[in-house]
Amino acid sequence: MKLLFFLLFLTVSKSLSQQYSCPSKEDIKPCTCSTGTLPKPVIFCNGLSSIEQLLRATKGMENSKFSDFFLEKSNLSALPSDIFRDIEIQNLELSFTKLNALSESLNRPPFLGLEYSLESLKITKAFTNDTAPLMRLSLSHLKKLKTLYLIGNTLPVIGNDWFESGPYNLWELHLLDTSTKNIGSHAFNALQELRTFRLTGGHITDVTRDMFSSPAYHLERLDFSNNRIASLPDNIFSKMPSLQKIYLENNALTTISEVVFAQTWSQLSTLSLYGNPLKCDKDIRWIYKYRMPEYIQGNCAAPENLIGRTLVTLSLADFD
Repeated sequence: MKLLFFLLFLTVSKSLSQQYSCPSKEDIKPCTCSTGTLPKPVIFCNGLSSIEQLLRATKGMENSKFSDFFLEKSNLSALPSDIFRDIEIQNLELSFTKLNALSESLNRPPFLGLEYSLESLKITKAFTNDTAPLMRLSLSHLKKLKTLYLIGNTLPVIGNDWFESGPYNLWELHLLDTSTKNIGSHAFNALQELRTFRLTGGHITDVTRDMFSSPAYHLERLDFSNNRIASLPDNIFSKMPSLQKIYLENNALTTISEVVFAQTWSQLSTLSLYGNPLKCDKDIRWIYKYRMPEYIQGNCAAPENLIGRTLVTLSLADFD
């Protein structure tokens, strides 16, 4: 019996060793693999000029498990939807890699095969051509995905169909420097597990409460910095019991409405309004009657006697 257990242990150990070790260097060229200090190896694919190179490399990675997979500074057009089918990847990053589609077909979602391994996806400056922006995103099949970054990509419209079917376990959604002009009326409504939401660097003028789940029990951080928002709906922060940090830097807000902020004011630790043309008049006097967030940032653009003053240096006496 002991011998049987010993042989079983050796078999399992050998299998794990094969899964958690780097594939042959020759099999994965021009990509490279490093074991480093992580329990699973890391793949680097840099400067690829054709999809055929990536196909050959991933073929040599079959049945392997990787902590991270970096695809950088390459020119690949469209990714085959099943290019990672026989590989397990925990974190996938596509950086400065020119793409015009994440899948070769509108009928097939990208990253097939990573449904139960991919936890983090970051796509940086892959869709930068205004004539071929990212128009659709279908990731509902990625059941373990917790974090999604889309940075520096051209996303003119974020439609209701992008996230209406998930991924339902998403915790963090970062849409940064997107040039977005329009958002679907309930674009993020299905993402009930969201902790962090950021949509920055767009041309957004309007936001609505219906964009998010209601209630949004878990949402802690909301960031609409570097857009063109001039006003907020009265209910924008309603039914967000965990909300602690709000970033609205470099927009066109002129006031801090009591109706908008009072319902969440007591729970805020951060409110950043830097870069907004705030009018520091009687309409914002109310905030000095209550506990201020630990971090609050903003400068007065009016009236004349308060121009340049920061919110933290004002007191009730300044409004008499």
